[in-house]
Amino acid sequence: MKLPTASMLKTLFDLQKEEVFVRSEDGSMVRQWVTVATLFGRLDSYGNGVGLTRENGLTHQIVVRCSPDLTIKTGHRMLSNERAFLIRGVRDLDEPAHWTALYVEEQNYLIEE
Repeated sequence: MKLPTASMLKTLFDLQKEEVFVRSEDGSMVRQWVTVATLFGRLDSYGNGVGLTRENGLTHQIVVRCSPDLTIKTGHRMLSNERAFLIRGVRDLDEPAHWTALYVEEQNYLIEE
């Protein structure tokens, strides 16, 4: 895969992780998505020459440029313009890890409380 250039990263994403909080009133557990970083990335559909097959629900690839202090894991999600992408796989494209490919599944809905 040819590495992208910074000018190819045109889509703004919020990287979010899910956190669990305990309500003090009743002790119930509440899950909430929390934004940990905002990144520019390149969004490619698997129908747009990404070169991978659409397996296991994967719908897109997002390529981002990362800093060493940022950790992206499966189970996190990327948001862009009310579209939500659940991260199902993460792969560094170079060493040291400046470019990272995220293999994602687009969610059909976005529910915020």
